[in-house]
Amino acid sequence: MPNKSSILKMKIPIFILIIYLVLTTLVTAQEINSISLNGDWQFKTDIYNQGVDDHWYKQLHDSSSWENIKVPGNWDLKNEHADYAGKAWYKKRFNIPANVNGKVLRLQFESVYNDAIVWINGKLVGENHLGFLSFEFDVSQHVRYGEENEITVLVDNTFKRGAIWNWGGIRRPVSIKVSNKIYIDYQHVTALPDLERGVAEIKIKVAVVNKDVKKRVAVLNSSIYFNDKIIAKSAVNQHKLIIEAGKTVYKTISYKIPKKLVKLWHFNQPNLYTHKSIITDIETPSNLDQRIDQFGIRDITVEGLQFKLNGEAIRPVGFNLVAEDRTTGNTLPLWRIKEDIDLMKSLGANMARLSHAPLPKQLLDYLDEKGIMTFEEVSLWGKDPMVDPDHSVPKEWLSKMIQEKFNHPSIIGWSVGNEIGGGRNPKIRDYVKTAILQAKKADPNRLALYVSDSAPDDENDAVEFSDMIMLNSYSNWGNRVDKTNKLHPNKPIFMSELGKELTSEDLNEGVIDITTILDELRNKPHTIGVSLWTFNDYRSFWQASPTWSTPPSQNRSWGIVDVFRQKKKAFGLFQKEYAPFTIAPLQHSKSTLTPGEDIVTTFKLRPRGINDFPSYQMQGYKLVWYVIDNKGKIVSGNFLTLPKMNPGDTEFIKDLKWKIPKNDGQYLKIKVIDPQNYTLFSSTVFTAKPPIPNIKEIHTGDGKTRIIFEKSPFITSVKANYGTKTLTKETIPTINDYIDIPRVGWGVSYKVQLTAINNFGESSTDIITLQPDKDELPPIIRNTAPSNNSFFVGYSVDKSDYLFDVKYGTKPNQYDKMITFKNVGVSQIPHLENGKIYYYRMRRRVQWGFTSEWSHEIKVIPDGGLLPKPPIVKGILREGDKALITIEPVYKAIGYHLSVREVNSNINRDIYFSSAQTETLLVENLNRKKKYHYSITSINSNGNSQAVQINE
Repeated sequence: MPNKSSILKMKIPIFILIIYLVLTTLVTAQEINSISLNGDWQFKTDIYNQGVDDHWYKQLHDSSSWENIKVPGNWDLKNEHADYAGKAWYKKRFNIPANVNGKVLRLQFESVYNDAIVWINGKLVGENHLGFLSFEFDVSQHVRYGEENEITVLVDNTFKRGAIWNWGGIRRPVSIKVSNKIYIDYQHVTALPDLERGVAEIKIKVAVVNKDVKKRVAVLNSSIYFNDKIIAKSAVNQHKLIIEAGKTVYKTISYKIPKKLVKLWHFNQPNLYTHKSIITDIETPSNLDQRIDQFGIRDITVEGLQFKLNGEAIRPVGFNLVAEDRTTGNTLPLWRIKEDIDLMKSLGANMARLSHAPLPKQLLDYLDEKGIMTFEEVSLWGKDPMVDPDHSVPKEWLSKMIQEKFNHPSIIGWSVGNEIGGGRNPKIRDYVKTAILQAKKADPNRLALYVSDSAPDDENDAVEFSDMIMLNSYSNWGNRVDKTNKLHPNKPIFMSELGKELTSEDLNEGVIDITTILDELRNKPHTIGVSLWTFNDYRSFWQASPTWSTPPSQNRSWGIVDVFRQKKKAFGLFQKEYAPFTIAPLQHSKSTLTPGEDIVTTFKLRPRGINDFPSYQMQGYKLVWYVIDNKGKIVSGNFLTLPKMNPGDTEFIKDLKWKIPKNDGQYLKIKVIDPQNYTLFSSTVFTAKPPIPNIKEIHTGDGKTRIIFEKSPFITSVKANYGTKTLTKETIPTINDYIDIPRVGWGVSYKVQLTAINNFGESSTDIITLQPDKDELPPIIRNTAPSNNSFFVGYSVDKSDYLFDVKYGTKPNQYDKMITFKNVGVSQIPHLENGKIYYYRMRRRVQWGFTSEWSHEIKVIPDGGLLPKPPIVKGILREGDKALITIEPVYKAIGYHLSVREVNSNINRDIYFSSAQTETLLVENLNRKKKYHYSITSINSNGNSQAVQINE
């Protein structure tokens, strides 16, 4: 009889299942292994292209003077190489165990940007010129077994695409895969549902390689898992393979999945299956190799002007993502991937051509898990000699991209280029036609297209060959989709890029009028979706017209978050416009919110119309409301599951009953969360005035004055009133932690008062008298980011800036070190101790020689190798057999672990939450009659934090 803990249900995340499958397979570490080459490498730039001629790849070459660099990594993150474009050399020594002699050793690079030449022990191994994709070499004959070896890689990052920064280096993990002579090269899973009958057919094509010098006979075993259970598997010894020496054989296995086992993949319910292939030696029998891949069952169709997911006509929304930031480059650690996708999901994103360049597997895996549909793209842009049906590079690029990314359900189509029409390339039509045919032949079950900005003006545009029209437009949006539809009728249009002009790095000035743009596109049946360029600001030096030119900081400000993922004002507006519903203004039963009184707040939600954006069925959404005290803790609240609603349905109305605490109530929070617990709507009703702004520092100058103050969750914005005698002038309220006050006169003293604002009222400081001086203001410190043995400073840059200084130390206001640099926008402060507190200030030197004041002091702790901070738990809401835990997301977290047990019981139930930037942890299947104890930890790449213990 099973014990009680064995029957507790838990949904195992897909990657935990994969680990479980690997560990339970009878394959020993000696038979299959991976040798990591990540970590410290030697590094040297090659400005004058001397390395090849001087044989830097030889083992005898003295590299003792080379610097150290981390792999994965970008050299552009180091101050001294921040703007370097050209060739650079990497070198590392490593050991190969003697007991793997006779195995197949494949050197695998997940990505090197862009061109790479590889030597081992001074001998050429191979080269690669597709920097966005992975590549590998068989190095079995190049290494020395039981001895030290040396690998050298020459990297060149001069290849550039559009306005995106060409981050250089070995930017993804490197390893040597150790395999038997027979191994699985890949498996492609095609999973198609029969929507009428509810069943599905799954076909798996498995490629098995024989590197032996003789013919081999093996058996292929196949199994399909959903969560932790096998739902289909091949019979023992059913699939026998005869593989000639040096050849590859392909075996296709088919399954019919019954209706009760079919769970469709959808952006709100991204159900994932796992397929596992095992190759067994028929003589031994021993397991030779295995491969595990996740996949989803879903149906994508274009019918007339409709775009359908699993038979439902939808009108999706999304963002373009430039997959990088200023502190990790485009190495994309898992925390960066998860923060970006989680934030986009909280904005309602569900479809986009996310990136001009192919995305890495780990990011696509998370798109699979969280449900954002995307198109992977061959990165041809503008005028390009590769836009040619006879050019080999785009053919190879497309082929490798499809081969490598075939199993991802989040990928619903392939794009063969971006903005390459409009007379830029004479062979555009032949190229697009040929490339789309190539894509459809390799993968007939996905869409194939090219992204156009010229279709509204060209009746012969190559969108003729696309399965649907992807259109980019930065003005006259409604007019351009209408013209496109007129010239190219009977194809739905997805606005793959829309925008107007650069916004601002300033969070308060980062505003995009998405309402006006969408109003031009709503109620047009031929336009089925939209995607903003872009979600995030990104590094660039692109210069164009004044409203399209990159600022001096190199931070190209198209996004609704900045390069550090701090939210601009536009973020909230997009969350409102991208929600599949509209919310009426809240109505309270009493006009005055008085402590101690009972209040009824009427909440009204209406699904958007059939031809609005976005438009799709809502099922599994929840309404949440709670009251927060002045310590940030929940004192009361509840939640409920909303009824299933279709586009155009009638309004949902709910009266929310709550009580304002007598002494410490601060606000009522009302949220709507989607089936994956992402917050799509959030409204705060404050029940008390905000605290008075706490001023940290004041900088006076002859041009303006800057006041730095502390931010507070009880303050929505801060303004300043000022004047020479009376406070007759007022600044625009800001969401920043500083206010700049314009000069009121040359050398004239003036008065200033700061006022904190929320929707209950205002609170003001005492009036301050300020005297302008001739000092230059320091740079605005936009962000401070801890890193491994270092921290990064993000700061404003003026066109008059010449140099920047940072002084720092381990005690407040005591600085024993200073560095000076010319880098713009972001700089790294290196050679520090992880876990130690540092304090710093910054100033700028302007081009005419003067130095500014020093900035206010900032504290930072380098976090390399450190465990994450514990999550801050705001409280628990319990309703029936469910509990909803509200937390503050932890910086650089990659998930959360929750241990649940009944009070007075010692039986724990463990639940893993893979969302990193989530506010809500939902626990289901609780005993309605019992109370529970919860233990929560946050997780990063180094492990789990200390646990936070809470009781209901």
